[in-house]
Order: sequence, then structure tokens, then C-alpha cells
Amino acid sequence: MNTTIVELFRQVEISIAADRGSLALFALLLRPEAAGVASTSATAPYITERWDVLVSASWLEEGSKESIDYIVKKIRKKVNAEQLREISRVAVVSHTSDMVMAFNRAVDIEHGAMQFTGSTLFGFYVEQAYVITSKNATRLPTSQSLGTGNTGAKV
Repeated sequence: MNTTIVELFRQVEISIAADRGSLALFALLLRPEAAGVASTSATAPYITERWDVLVSASWLEEGSKESIDYIVKKIRKKVNAEQLREISRVAVVSHTSDMVMAFNRAVDIEHGAMQFTGSTLFGFYVEQAYVITSKNATRLPTSQSLGTGNTGAKV
């Protein structure tokens, strides 16, 4: 993933935090099976990496279609179609999950881009990762749940 894409996702994270409230985690993860994926398009063949976007916040509901749709909508506002093809999936994880809380204790960053390579993160091996935000949930301001119509705290 080039630095331009990482910066775009940093901007996505900042926009989400400003809109809804602070995030406990916002990370881009490259799993080994998603590194160097060939396209199936006969008209535009290419090799790309397919990244997972992992997001966690007190106001997001794990596994909720509404939560995922909100994140995807924010991503689509910042990245073009070619860049969007580099995303494999968006996953929302509870801010109270053991893996998120343990990671938050180990890594403290907000609106940055901390890079990890060849690491085990969140219980599985990743080729590469960019952690844009990892904040301990006990330090986060309280925000309203998605779907209430309230935009939550401004950051």
C-alpha cells in the first residue's frame, strides 16, 4: 500500500472521528492470502494487495450492517474506484473485545500511521498493517450509538 492510500485512510479516520466521535481502533491489515492478488478482469488485469479495514468504537455495533455501511460510505467519499479495489473487507469489532482492549493497552496512537510488518496482530499473522488509531476505550469520550440520529461528540 502506498503512502498516498495510507494518508487517504488517515483522512477517512479523522472524518469519521469528527462526525461520530473517537474510535478505539482504525487499522488496515494485509493478510498473507491477500498479498499480491491477481484480478480476474480480462480487460484490465493487474496484481494488487487486498487490505482489510478493521474499525472499533463505542458507538459502532459489531457485525451491524448499518455500522459497516457507514464506514464504507466514508471510505467511498475519499478514495477512487481503483483505490477501492485494494480493500478486501471492512470489519467492525466491539471496543470491549479482549483483542481490541489488549491492543489499545500496547499501542497508543491517534490519527497517525504506525506500520507493522510480519506480525501477529489480533490473533492472526499479517504481512503488513497500518494502525491509524488505537486508543484505550476508557480514555475515549462517550458518543451516541449509530442510528440514533445524533452525530456524537466532535473531535
